[in-house]
Amino acid sequence: MSRKEANLVVLLLVGIVAVGVSCIATRESRISTKPADFGASPIAGVREQKSETSSIVKVKETSPAVSLMLRSASKRPSPKELYDLQPTDRAAALDRYRSEKNLTNKFSLTWALTAFEGDDEIANALIDTVLLNHNGQTWPIEGFDCMLETLLALGMVAAKSDVAFAFLRQAATQEFWELHRKWKISDPGMERGDGGEAVGVPISCTKYAIKGLGLSRRPEVRLFLEGLRTLYPMGTERLSNIAGAIASALYEMDRTEEKGAFYYRDLYLTRSVMRDFETWSRTPKGAELQEWSKRTTVITDKPSIK
Repeated sequence: MSRKEANLVVLLLVGIVAVGVSCIATRESRISTKPADFGASPIAGVREQKSETSSIVKVKETSPAVSLMLRSASKRPSPKELYDLQPTDRAAALDRYRSEKNLTNKFSLTWALTAFEGDDEIANALIDTVLLNHNGQTWPIEGFDCMLETLLALGMVAAKSDVAFAFLRQAATQEFWELHRKWKISDPGMERGDGGEAVGVPISCTKYAIKGLGLSRRPEVRLFLEGLRTLYPMGTERLSNIAGAIASALYEMDRTEEKGAFYYRDLYLTRSVMRDFETWSRTPKGAELQEWSKRTTVITDKPSIK
């Protein structure tokens, strides 16, 4: 082969490699997993109804602490189990959470993700659970419990994650869930509305999103919650539906600021919230909010489930 022919072969091979690299780059740009931009206004900019994570998840080696939680995957973990998790357990817990397709088996892992420093990757995984990949699927009431507790977990993650915080701000209105929810809840023991779904689902989601904001411990949340108090006129059903959740969120903020970031989480997991809430309700601020919440109460034909 002459030198001229050899040079032509080299140029041809370089061209083939360049085309291959270009194709790979184009494909990767279409499956980007960067955190979504939610926008500044409510509802506008909500994520597309498609998963931003790979459909094939390579599960990392599970640590003993994560393995212990997986033995009771459909139950809430104890506070001790969460405190036993180490920063090195984060990747395994997140991968296990993403790979689990049974909603009720996400219970323990949902709370496990609150044990780590909140970040946008964890936030997006939790948001996927409540917003994406359901395509009109109907879940039993146990699945609904997991959905609601995911909103509480997002609140704890929102302490450090702007993505989680932006989502919860949007999700704190009933209109958001009426527009964006792609799943349904059905339970034989519940009153059913149009389409056979249990009534009050959007209201319950709204209330837990508001409670999640209280767990974020962000200073701007107090101003946001005060804004919710005036969002709807006094005596309207919409205000009545969320008044108790607003009071609960302010209670959560007071207690976590006073006693630590995980105080409410540990109470919730040990079913001790009501006793502590009653104590707080006897404080001047708690008494004022309780009285305000009672004044907003109206008879509603769409009660929340939770």
